[in-house]
Amino acid sequence: MRKPFQEATVRWAVERLRDARGSRRVLVADEVGLGKTMVAQGVIEALMRGRTPEHPLRVFYLSSSLSIAHQNRERLLEIVPLEERAKALVDPGRLSLLLDTPQPRTTASLRLYTLTPGTSLQLGTGLALERLKLARCVWSAFEYSAHDWFHTAFRVGVRDADWREQWESTKVPAWFTPGFRN
Repeated sequence: MRKPFQEATVRWAVERLRDARGSRRVLVADEVGLGKTMVAQGVIEALMRGRTPEHPLRVFYLSSSLSIAHQNRERLLEIVPLEERAKALVDPGRLSLLLDTPQPRTTASLRLYTLTPGTSLQLGTGLALERLKLARCVWSAFEYSAHDWFHTAFRVGVRDADWREQWESTKVPAWFTPGFRN
């Protein structure tokens, strides 16, 4: 049960998100424990009305840590029928891998992606899989021969033998080739 100030925030957020003349973005921020997750749940509930599995509501829930993300996603899913909750979760693990994640075949009218800044927004070398996919895209786009210097630039910390083995099985994501090269 949401408190009156949380309900007021839900109404305010939903109005902003549905206003085609506005930015259609909101940020809800307050002290720990005042109910941001309850507000998010209310916003999701309002925006899900009339949604179907063919046109699901896609929610990207960003929280400070994986443990908080897992805890709060259960609360967010309380508004979804029990049999649909597991189907509503989409876990790409990292934002950079999302484009290569197949669309889930599901009957849920909600797709909930939980992400954290540490796994999705920090600058750094990233996972070997991310670098392999990026290297394959660059190689494909510019038709590089796979010279040693090319592999060295991307493999950062991955043993050469492991990199080369994974290189052979890593494909250019389907979304990349048609749109970029043409």
